[in-house]
Amino acid sequence: ATHMENVLDACTKGRIAPRMMQGESQPRAKLYDEAVREIRRRVSEGEGVVSLAREYGVVYRQITRVARRQRWKHVV
Repeated sequence: ATHMENVLDACTKGRIAPRMMQGESQPRAKLYDEAVREIRRRVSEGEGVVSLAREYGVVYRQITRVARRQRWKHVV
């Protein structure tokens, strides 16, 4: 079984509280810790959020929130 399948299974069986899962642990996460670091670096260097959003398959608002540390706060 994949990591995501294991997490979903544990969640449905009550072993993990959904509110405790964040970042990569979220079964529907489209980004990963390393991608978040890369996004923050590239935005700080002036790359556009729209092009990054296309590359990572998310909406541009998500890239903006990641860059501003409004999302994925736990990733340093």
